Amino acid sequence: MIINRDTQGHAKGRLFLNADDTIAEISNGTYEYYEFVLGAKSIKKWNLNDRATTPAGKALGIKEFVITDADDLATTDFACWADETTNKKTLLAVKADATKHTLTLSNSDGTPLQPMSIKNIYFGDSSKDLVLCSGIAAAANLDPMYTVKTAPALTANTETLTLTNSHSQYPDLNLTLAVVQKAGGPNVLRVGWKYANATPYRTAFEVPTDIIEPMAANDKAVLSDYVAYTAGTNTTAFKLDILSPANKATILYTLTGDMQLLEYINVMNGVAHTYPDSTAEPAGFKGVMGVFEQTATDLFLKDGVYSLWSRDQPNPE
Repeated sequence: MIINRDTQGHAKGRLFLNADDTIAEISNGTYEYYEFVLGAKSIKKWNLNDRATTPAGKALGIKEFVITDADDLATTDFACWADETTNKKTLLAVKADATKHTLTLSNSDGTPLQPMSIKNIYFGDSSKDLVLCSGIAAAANLDPMYTVKTAPALTANTETLTLTNSHSQYPDLNLTLAVVQKAGGPNVLRVGWKYANATPYRTAFEVPTDIIEPMAANDKAVLSDYVAYTAGTNTTAFKLDILSPANKATILYTLTGDMQLLEYINVMNGVAHTYPDSTAEPAGFKGVMGVFEQTATDLFLKDGVYSLWSRDQPNPE
């Protein structure tokens, strides 16, 4: 697939695939039909025919993606494709050709890429771009990892930690942990993030918490009753386990340091630990209610993996 960008670095095109020169797949509607959009160093795919369930065209697929007039992409040193269903990342081979002024992305083993399996393709220069090819064991050096500059004491009711990333293009962050309480109500662990130095980033407006639910710090609480910290390195993520104060052996939620918090993208990796057996800790557990915004019609989410993606238009048309 040849991609020729406009002056804004944007390109869009459609791909049709069927098995052979008959009209059988057209008649029964099982042909493959996709739209690809390149913008901001990612290639996004939309399926325009959800009746296709198996690869057409004798599974010929796409041999390679060739971006033309690509001298500005000559320092690209990583690329990967994300699986349509699991979001698992697979590395791609990257070849910049100074003579042809092209950038070519292909499978490392030379096999065709199957568009039915692809959700997005990410590429870039790991020294300055967003690195969205994280979580690949063979390329752990690509993972943006935040580490804590000074290990937390967790002996007070509030503590702020400064985080620094293994990639210099990611800003330092201040992570604030606080145990707060509404008058007469239960304790709540509040976790908040801010840029350590907001310049030159656009800082999002923060709704005052006293508008949502007036709460004050609980001077009698100690963070170690609610949080356990495990240190990380530049290639392994630090871990914050959110605990049940009634039984600190019970982990309710785990947040890890392999995250990206920037102006226009927030990627956080966490695990909500569920206890479907009503006799298990904590007693009477009913489930997880909501993940940032509603993802299903059920009030309580069932066990599973949940991802929320913002697919705003990358470039104006």
